[in-house]
Amino acid sequence: MRNMPLLILLAASSLAAQAQVYKWTDADGKVHYSDKAVGNGQPIHLPASPPADPAAGTRLQELRNQLDGSHLNREEEKQKSQKQAGELQSQCSKVQERLKGFEDHGRIAQEKDGQRDYLDAGRKDALMAEMRSFLKENCE
Repeated sequence: MRNMPLLILLAASSLAAQAQVYKWTDADGKVHYSDKAVGNGQPIHLPASPPADPAAGTRLQELRNQLDGSHLNREEEKQKSQKQAGELQSQCSKVQERLKGFEDHGRIAQEKDGQRDYLDAGRKDALMAEMRSFLKENCE
């Protein structure tokens, strides 16, 4: 409440330059501000408002353009993130299917140079461990 006179003065200073502001004190000793002279009201001379900045419109448009650009960047990032999440989900599904195939079959063969090459138990276990690690890190 101590700053109320200042707030009123600032609000009054935003009025048209010709508007007159009066300061008066009531019977309880409280200071008031008004646009009408009341009792012992004294006129206060306020400084004229500064002229409008001619470059303000240009700066405002630049800020709007920056805001629009950042909004577009956020949308692009969101779409990119969604695409990456979809690709990762696809990879997770493929790895889960491959792991299930490894678990369901005793012998695993891979095609290499047109030849069927069977994995030994150690290599099969190592590949399954890699798949489980990938699933744990990326898919859970």
